[in-house]
Amino acid sequence: MKLWPAFYDLLLPDVPGCPPAMASLQLRHAAREFCERTKAWDEVRGPVVTIADTIEYTFLVNAAEEEVVKLLGGTLDGNELTVRSINDMPGNWQTYPGVRAGILTQDLTKFYLVPARAADMDIKTRIVLKPAVASTGVPDALFNQYAEVIAMGAKARLMLSPKKPYTDATMAGANRVMFDERVATIARAVEKSFSRTPRRVVGHFF
Repeated sequence: MKLWPAFYDLLLPDVPGCPPAMASLQLRHAAREFCERTKAWDEVRGPVVTIADTIEYTFLVNAAEEEVVKLLGGTLDGNELTVRSINDMPGNWQTYPGVRAGILTQDLTKFYLVPARAADMDIKTRIVLKPAVASTGVPDALFNQYAEVIAMGAKARLMLSPKKPYTDATMAGANRVMFDERVATIARAVEKSFSRTPRRVVGHFF
């Protein structure tokens, strides 16, 4: 895991006088935006072991450091599960006897395996993640690939701060344009890679 100060060499020279705490705050915001928009951080987590007659389970995440952005897929004892949308489910889907089999989420903290299955089966989930609101850093792999882009996003935010030594609306705009362009390019590449099986399986970083 790379803590926010690992980004400082890419950031602080362009925002002279910026307090480290503010730099870390804006790096966190930029990293969250980057991950939400690109979906570049995805992992397979599990297994979670089923409990008989139970459909609700909690994602295996470190809530202090990471949040789920999207449920991409799952397996049950190695067999693929179809991701369902809550909008396509009947109103009483949690108890409906003929509910279509699959996996779904409502609030991105829990997921549901429907219908309920027997005990002692292994569920694995593939999820997109982003840093949590109080996170201390990002996984090494994310830093190694995208540190420069995330730093651009943080610069754009910091340079819009009013009446600071580093206030510079023109450079803020330039960094925002570069950030948005890189994010769009990475998002397209990630989306294309989702069509391949599998894209990647990454270990638990925290």
